[in-house]
Amino acid sequence: MTSVLLLHLVLAQAPVLPAQTPQDCIKTARDFSSRRLKELTAGSQTLSGDMVRQVTAERVAMLKECGAKFDLAKTPVSELAPLVDFYVESQQMDLARQALATGLADASLAAAARANLLVLAVRTTLRLPKSAERNAVAEDYVRRLDALDDSALEQKLTAHGALNGYYRADDIDEGIIRHSTWMIEAGKRLTPEQRRQFANSMVSAYINLAEAVAGHGENDRAIELLKRAPVEWPESSYGTARLKDVLARYSLVGTAAPAISAPLWLNRSTTEPLALTGKVTLLQFTAHWCGPCKESYPGMKRLLERFAQDAFQIVFYTRTYGYFEQEGNLTPEQEIERDKKYYAGYGFTLPIAIGPPASTIVDGKRQATKDPVEDAYAVGGIPQINVIDRKGKVRLVMIGYDDANEEKLTAFIQRLLKETSD
Repeated sequence: MTSVLLLHLVLAQAPVLPAQTPQDCIKTARDFSSRRLKELTAGSQTLSGDMVRQVTAERVAMLKECGAKFDLAKTPVSELAPLVDFYVESQQMDLARQALATGLADASLAAAARANLLVLAVRTTLRLPKSAERNAVAEDYVRRLDALDDSALEQKLTAHGALNGYYRADDIDEGIIRHSTWMIEAGKRLTPEQRRQFANSMVSAYINLAEAVAGHGENDRAIELLKRAPVEWPESSYGTARLKDVLARYSLVGTAAPAISAPLWLNRSTTEPLALTGKVTLLQFTAHWCGPCKESYPGMKRLLERFAQDAFQIVFYTRTYGYFEQEGNLTPEQEIERDKKYYAGYGFTLPIAIGPPASTIVDGKRQATKDPVEDAYAVGGIPQINVIDRKGKVRLVMIGYDDANEEKLTAFIQRLLKETSD
């Protein structure tokens, strides 16, 4: 049975979507999608990427059928926001942008409605494919929001927070620093109720800024920010626990680097712990599934070439996860074979430590397992890069990898190479 025929059969059995409002369509389609996923995974069948794509196609088709009843040209400006949400949900991004442009061009739009629409414009723009042009459009919407008075402060914080989160996920330090700094400063103007509402977002801004500046070598500033956050934002419900972990990571700077040991190594003939003295070492915690890790690999190759004649080494640390790309239920041995080809495909012959499996099955359920090496380095996300000097001390901790920071990282390594190891 073809996928098109299957889709028609599924939709024929779907509930009739109400057409009163865009929200009605979204809710009904989401409910249907939830039921379909449960049906597809009945009998303990593992949810696969193909299943998710199938259900997504079904939901989008239902939404588009329902959306045919809505007329953008006849929709009042005051009702455009839910229509934008609908177009985004139904993957009709051109119509979403057209609706936003229509609303924002209306001079009669009230200030509060304009602020809400600008926030929606930022979020909608971030759903588009990544590019510098897309980011510039989102930044322009934020600038237009910032031009409004502080009656729109909540919307401003929401928009800055959305961009801050994107830049953190994509490891763009310039954007992280700009939006985190704005949020921290704007936080001083919040009412008590607003402080409770945005407390967790504000703590995230402190953490994001700390991670960005630490990657530029400003570790003392990072620690100062992390210590300030719980004092200045006691309203945060998760600040203390999360900040403790992040603070532990940057407190490693200046201390002896924990030993790197693993039950198995690629490109190394021994399983003895790796010596972290005598050379400057760049240690990256990485994984085959990690997109930002892949983005760092060209930079890692350039560093290897730049310092090929120096006392410098790069070491990767990874684990097995039970899958590789579209293949599931792999044994550690099977996954390691794929890892060999994966890293060789990038031209890496550097030492790669493979730690214990990242999860195990307990009572029929998969549970995450701890790793003493990751714990020792307070790894909370990857890629995490630790630069270790020739005396074996941690000198830099970098979360993520931003090509724009490569020049500073190169200069930092050069300084460490010039230091004596006596």
